[in-house]
Amino acid sequence: MEDFEAIVDEDGEIKTDLVLFYRLRMWRQDKMKEERMAGYMIFHDKTLVAFATYLPKTKYEFLNIYGAGEGKWEKYGEEIIQLITNHIAHDEIEEEIP
Repeated sequence: MEDFEAIVDEDGEIKTDLVLFYRLRMWRQDKMKEERMAGYMIFHDKTLVAFATYLPKTKYEFLNIYGAGEGKWEKYGEEIIQLITNHIAHDEIEEEIP
């Protein structure tokens, strides 16, 4: 796997959800095989990092991510939003388990 840069705050704390980032990478791997396309043509790592940091939940939020335009929304937007939403819901359930 290639290197990537997580987003950090001014204190150096990582803001990117690394588990979600790796889930997004796995999703992209599946798309690469399905569509016989290079990963960067689907989404660059920089875009996946932004998804895993800013957690877009709407089309508007998705379109404000670097590398995610209208064409990407039409092709992958709902899948990405669903993946993020499921990830957040899963994390909330784990936090509630005593």
